Amino acid sequence: MKMLLNPPSNGFQRGVMVVEKGAAKRFTSKWVKDGYVAAWRMYFDLTYVKEISRNLFSPPPNVNSAMITINRKATPMVPVKDYLAFRGLADYALKEPRASIDLALKGVFTPPQIRPMLIPMIFLVLLNKDYQPNRIIQRANKWGERIGTMA
Repeated sequence: MKMLLNPPSNGFQRGVMVVEKGAAKRFTSKWVKDGYVAAWRMYFDLTYVKEISRNLFSPPPNVNSAMITINRKATPMVPVKDYLAFRGLADYALKEPRASIDLALKGVFTPPQIRPMLIPMIFLVLLNKDYQPNRIIQRANKWGERIGTMA
C-alpha cells in the first residue's frame, strides 16, 4: 500500500485490493492511528468492501483477507506540495493516538497557537470529515520553520 499510495503525486487513480483483514480495517476505520493512513485519506477514499475467508485460498493463509476499494479524490484535502508537511504533522500528532490534539501537538505549537486549530484538527485527523486544512498546513509550515521541527 505504501508503495502504491506514496507519494500522492503518482498517477494512481483507483483500484481494488485484497489485503489482510486487520490492515483493511485499519486503513478504513473511522479512527486513524497512523500518520501515513491519515495522509492517504487526504488524497484517496478508502472503502472496506467485504471479508474474504481464508478457506477460499489454496493453500489457506493464517488470517482472513478483505477487499478494499481505493479512489483518488477529485480535489485533495491537502495540496500535493504540502504532503510532507502534513505527513510530518500527522506523524507527530499520532505518536500518542489517544492523546488530545492540544497535548499531541504540545511540542510543535504553543497553547495560543493551538486554540484556533483545535476544532479543524479534530475534524481533519480524528473524525476524517471533509475539511480543507490549507490554513493548518500553512501554520504548521510557518511555525515548523521557526522551531525547526517540520519539513
